[in-house]
Amino acid sequence: MYKKQAGFTLVEVLLIVLVVAVIGFGAYYVGSHQHKAGVTNLSATTAGSKTANAAAPHTKTVPTPTLAEATDLTQKVYSAWNQTVMHGQVLQDQSQWAQNNVNAAQDLQFINANKSWFTTPFVSKANNYETTNTSPPGGGGFFICFAGSAYYNGNAKAVGNQLIGQTANVTVSYTSGNAGSGGIKSHSIPVALQVTNGSWAINGIDLSSCAN
Repeated sequence: MYKKQAGFTLVEVLLIVLVVAVIGFGAYYVGSHQHKAGVTNLSATTAGSKTANAAAPHTKTVPTPTLAEATDLTQKVYSAWNQTVMHGQVLQDQSQWAQNNVNAAQDLQFINANKSWFTTPFVSKANNYETTNTSPPGGGGFFICFAGSAYYNGNAKAVGNQLIGQTANVTVSYTSGNAGSGGIKSHSIPVALQVTNGSWAINGIDLSSCAN
């Protein structure tokens, strides 16, 4: 009798190789599809996030200007002007125009030193008087009436009148003169303000009443 031959026959080896190949291909196919699905889901999520961000951009909240803030700025400007111009400011401008318009030159120096309190058109208009060698109305100044013998008493008081969107109207009242020379006079100066770069700025000071 023949003894049973050890090991696998050729057919058995081929069957084992075939089974291993099928299992390997199946694992690869399933893994590949899961990876593609993951990438697809990630792309969809990213696209959705970008769309949501584009649909809802960040907006900066701009504070609403108030009449009280415009009034406070006006009072601040007049108080600083009173302390600076009326109490010992040294006039740097030595031009002929400055000598002929001392009040205006002092005011102009104050305006140029504090430009953030005024709009660009206001600053340009004030400087244009020197450029054209002309005198501003109201006795030569930009803030109060200097006409005649009316001397400012340093008591300017700002009161808010009206707020319309980004503009405001404020009245500055003060007295001038003294009991010994023509008596005390009361003055009311309209001041217009405008919001510039998120803050109030003076855009006009009406001195037309100075001629009265």
